[in-house]
Order: sequence, then structure tokens, then C-alpha cells
Amino acid sequence: MKIRNEIYHLIRNDIKLRREIADSLGVTDTTVYGHAVRKAPKLNDYAVVKKIMNYTGFCEKQVFE
Repeated sequence: MKIRNEIYHLIRNDIKLRREIADSLGVTDTTVYGHAVRKAPKLNDYAVVKKIMNYTGFCEKQVFE
């Protein structure tokens, strides 16, 4: 499953969401930004997807293509 481009855009532009993802991955928010720019598979991690869904209120169908 592939994350939608809109979600990568959200990650790049929402610092609070980036920080939450960074905390769950144990990295900096700048690293998460880089992952979003590159559309890195690291953001497909279950914990990251759950953070995105909890933060946005989106379901799986809204997160993935």
C-alpha cells in the first residue's frame, strides 16, 4: 500500500504532526521532513500510520491509495 501524496504534503507542512512522528521513530522532525520529501518507505511503518490516522482522524482508505 502506498501513502497518498496529500499525506506527504501534510507531513511536510504540519510541524506538530512531524514532531509526533519523529518522537515515535526516535528521529528529528527534520528527518521526518526528508522522509516525506523522498516518500521514504519508513513512513509506512505501522506506528507512523497510526499516528497519522489519530492526528488527522482519517481512516486507512484516506491515508493510502
